[in-house]
Amino acid sequence: MHDIESLRKDYLDNYEEDGISDENIKTIERKLGIILPDDFKKIATFFNGGEVGAFDLYNFYFDENEYNIVDETLRLRESISLPMQYVVLAEMSESIILMNVKSQPAIIWCDSYDVENIVSGNELNNPDLWDSYSAFFASMLES
Repeated sequence: MHDIESLRKDYLDNYEEDGISDENIKTIERKLGIILPDDFKKIATFFNGGEVGAFDLYNFYFDENEYNIVDETLRLRESISLPMQYVVLAEMSESIILMNVKSQPAIIWCDSYDVENIVSGNELNNPDLWDSYSAFFASMLES
């Protein structure tokens, strides 16, 4: 796991602080029925989703943002039966980034067709994987 304070410093060297409160984090957990990883919670205090490097994630705070991790996760749970352990971080043309809150790899960036494999428990076709959210965030900062 990466040092969160170093990630925070690297982030703030290039971007404005835009975190969410502990109360917002608890609300996300309650609405999704999950416990978010500790490194995600710590990074969310200074990063609320959005664009970093080549990545553009959904916003974490959901009351004012149309595209956010809560609404998008609930939408995919309803439409394709996405398992409860996954949080939708981003959807791009032909791909999706998911966070697994229960096991590693914690972050999965896969082809949009692989979402059906995630739902069915089948093997994925060459996804990009990170063991933790902090490792994924570090790669975002490097891109």
